[in-house]
Amino acid sequence: MQIIMVSDVHANYRALQAILDKYRDADEVWLLGDIMEYGPCPTRCIELARDRCSRVIQGNHDASYATAATEDRPNVWSGCDGMQIKPSDVEYLLHLPQSASVHVDGKSYHLVHGSPQNPLAGSLKPNSDPEHLQEAAE
Repeated sequence: MQIIMVSDVHANYRALQAILDKYRDADEVWLLGDIMEYGPCPTRCIELARDRCSRVIQGNHDASYATAATEDRPNVWSGCDGMQIKPSDVEYLLHLPQSASVHVDGKSYHLVHGSPQNPLAGSLKPNSDPEHLQEAAE
């Protein structure tokens, strides 16, 4: 089974579309957070996530945008399609899970944007002490 994992799209529709096109034969696409902010195409990225990604996890930028009070939420317009972010897009971001456990081909995966201890904003470095990585995994 071929699984593609993508993270930190940040409203870059062209990049996300290019990945999905290149790996169009993948069995599953897992988007591990941060669909929102910075780039010009948030609405189209949300559309792609809904339509083409098997699993979508909430990232810290998705959460901060979706949980901001309406009057404090940046008035994001999509440079790709000229559309303002719709309330249904905000609801989608708000209700994305912060983590998910997935079992595929006899293996278990724990999906987060950050780290198991802090799913939204934590981090683990590959050169971390192996004991620290083991603690995080447990």
